[in-house]
Amino acid sequence: MVWCVPRDYVKSIWALGLIEIFIYTLTGALVYAFVGSEVKSPAILSAAPLVSKVAFGIALPVIFISGSINSTVSPSPAPLHPPRTIQRRSKG
Repeated sequence: MVWCVPRDYVKSIWALGLIEIFIYTLTGALVYAFVGSEVKSPAILSAAPLVSKVAFGIALPVIFISGSINSTVSPSPAPLHPPRTIQRRSKG
């Protein structure tokens, strides 16, 4: 199996980075606009107690699920067989 890099890889990395920067900036600006400079860390704690509990109840499973998906998908490209450059013993 030969691994190749798509031609659009660099463009997709740039697009992903710019989208992430935009989303994080927008989220930070909205939290600052609605909560003010007294934002607790993490920002979910700045909400009302009930809203904070509901938000954590939704956020934590999503974090754990996405982490488990990443931990199972990331090692999948690892080769499970010896490289073909290793000479096999001849039957003779």
